[in-house]
Amino acid sequence: MKIKNKKLYQTYTAVPHGKSSTDEIRNLLNRIAAGDVDYEQDELENLIYAILNNDLIGYQKPKYRVRLNGLVGYNGQQYVTRSKKDNHYFACGLKNSRVKAGDLIQQFGIDETKRIVNLLDNGVQVKPVNE
Repeated sequence: MKIKNKKLYQTYTAVPHGKSSTDEIRNLLNRIAAGDVDYEQDELENLIYAILNNDLIGYQKPKYRVRLNGLVGYNGQQYVTRSKKDNHYFACGLKNSRVKAGDLIQQFGIDETKRIVNLLDNGVQVKPVNE
């Protein structure tokens, strides 16, 4: 990606201490909307594309935990957990001393969270027990 207006790029990527690059982009867009910045469409696209691809904005998609209300074990409140080893779901507390850190996943993206909630809503079956 070639940046046509290097001065504009450098102005908005030189982030002063204590400010985020997100603030700088917001300020740039506000100035453009107010007509304070003369730009060409492709220059603006190049600028934003370059900033995003140079990891100047550390965007991370939100993560969610699925709490299993009413399920409390020896290690506290239980949450849906997925094993990295075999991708199976089960209930586990946030702090489990029996498991090596990093082996379990308890924070999920929105798509996986929706899938888990759907499994819980539609996958619970109650069957009679014959003793």
